[in-house]
Amino acid sequence: MNEREIASIQVPIPKVNYLKKKWMDIYTPLVSIANLEVRMNLSIPSIDLRLAIDNENIMCLEKGKMFINLILLGFTPQEAILALKEECAVNISFTVKDIKKLSGHNLERAVGRVVGREGKIKEQIEQSSRTKIVIKNDTFHILGSEEGVKLAKDGICRLVMGANPGSIQNKMRRIAKKMKEECFLV
Repeated sequence: MNEREIASIQVPIPKVNYLKKKWMDIYTPLVSIANLEVRMNLSIPSIDLRLAIDNENIMCLEKGKMFINLILLGFTPQEAILALKEECAVNISFTVKDIKKLSGHNLERAVGRVVGREGKIKEQIEQSSRTKIVIKNDTFHILGSEEGVKLAKDGICRLVMGANPGSIQNKMRRIAKKMKEECFLV
């Protein structure tokens, strides 16, 4: 096999146990959907991907790498499977500091505004934009279609800049309603 047909993704040591627990949820879609050969190398914590003998599509290898990286970012295997199934799946990551220069308590408040009480605002953004959002410290990771990711990022940016969470929720509801109507018209 050529070198370009093999990929190795380094796994941080704290994530090894999680990957062991979820291995069948990770392994099965990589083999069945992306048609890849997969192994976990425990001596050097990494996941090795290789194209199957009957598979010549390099994009399958790239999708497999994206799938593993999404899981390492904090998405569940069920959420990350979107990267394997969809052609136009997009993942972006950005921090609060990319939007506005904040530190200390103000930074925590900005992240709290995005999450909302009991996670309601984050869920509303996810549902209306049809995306999945993972928040780690002050970093946001968004997975979904290109227009859904743009919509979710816009809502998050407005919340960080200080917009009223209620107005963002209402805007997201209106957009979700429009998207639903467009789906029925097509």
